[in-house]
Amino acid sequence: MKFDRKLLNTIQSLLPVQIFLCYCFVISGLIVNFAQLLTCIFIWPLSKQLYRRINYYLGTLLWSQLTFLYSWWAYSNITVYVDPQDLKHLQHEYAIILVNHRYEIDWLLGLVAAQEIGLLGGLKIVGKRSLSLIPILGWSWFFSESIFLRRIWESDKKVLEHDIQQLLNGYPDNYYFNVCYFILFVEITLCDC
Repeated sequence: MKFDRKLLNTIQSLLPVQIFLCYCFVISGLIVNFAQLLTCIFIWPLSKQLYRRINYYLGTLLWSQLTFLYSWWAYSNITVYVDPQDLKHLQHEYAIILVNHRYEIDWLLGLVAAQEIGLLGGLKIVGKRSLSLIPILGWSWFFSESIFLRRIWESDKKVLEHDIQQLLNGYPDNYYFNVCYFILFVEITLCDC
């Protein structure tokens, strides 16, 4: 069955549909953030590995809504071309992905690509500290142990070293949660080139 793009555009342009989608995202996001807060308070002190396993799913619950909106609203898909052997390694090893930050939605495309190859739940970001204050999305990044920097290299270098080491030391082994991806969208303003 071929889908009528004009009908989809009409549905997407309806204010009640937009309000409903925003409402669903905000309410479910706050519920996920509350669950993340509870796991941080009650489970983190007892078992960091269990905390990370639970937050893998909580993060996926929230972030997959954004990837759905991208696919539905833009009416597009991302195709990831990768050697099957490389994909096997990607799904069971740590990696740092460095991307040039050019557009406002780069981070969203990163989420979509991560979901395409099955890595959305283990995703971490390295971003400026103010991102952790953004309700719902920033809070979920905070609870998923993303790294936030002040954009002052002397202090950020220590923060990066410490936080990456903390993540690698306690991440569950022999379990598919051992995927821990950092996506860096570099801003050229940070470069002393």
